[in-house]
Amino acid sequence: MIPEGFATVYAFLGLVAPGLLFEMLRERRRPALEQSSFREASRVALMSLVFTTASILILMVVALVLPGALPDLAAWVGDGDAYARDHFWPIVVGITAEVVIACLLVLGADRYLRRGDTAAHPIGHGDLWNSLFSADLSRDEVAWVKVELTSGAQYWGYVDYFTIGKPPSEREMVLKGPRMQSRDAGAITPSEEEYWAYVVVKYADVRLLKVRYEPRAKASAPPP
Repeated sequence: MIPEGFATVYAFLGLVAPGLLFEMLRERRRPALEQSSFREASRVALMSLVFTTASILILMVVALVLPGALPDLAAWVGDGDAYARDHFWPIVVGITAEVVIACLLVLGADRYLRRGDTAAHPIGHGDLWNSLFSADLSRDEVAWVKVELTSGAQYWGYVDYFTIGKPPSEREMVLKGPRMQSRDAGAITPSEEEYWAYVVVKYADVRLLKVRYEPRAKASAPPP
């Protein structure tokens, strides 16, 4: 019973994989669809069925050319446990081959569909702060930001630390010097923050954020 149970779970995951991969790639080209869980699961199942069927047809052709290279589906269904115990690894290889071919077909379909897209960059579904302050930076760069708060106050500084994965009301960003500056609401010129080492800014208080990347050595050098 263990081989058959393992093969069944393995086959189920393999059948779902092409549809999930197709949806993940589609969401890089198009915004995610807002719909019920049932419709979303149905769409994944439908795309999995399409690519799995195409993959099985390809394997049927391979089986005609190379008899015995793949498991006999009719014998597997007819004999059940006995066939699964005696042909465990051929079943694993066959299912793996089917999933790999189906996923390759998904990649090919996504590449074809992307030909008509006009977007310059794929859609990102991650955290914006992580992209701005970490993922998009090279190893020798840091983010220098100008932050304008809803109160009208403004701050300039290097991003030293930031929190992600929390509600906006709980997120924070820490700015540091050198050359850290601040300007109160209504003030004309900014002032140098020579005494305070860090400024903590709450995400919910940010009205405008400007970002540029500077060499890391510049961020650690003393102010001129």
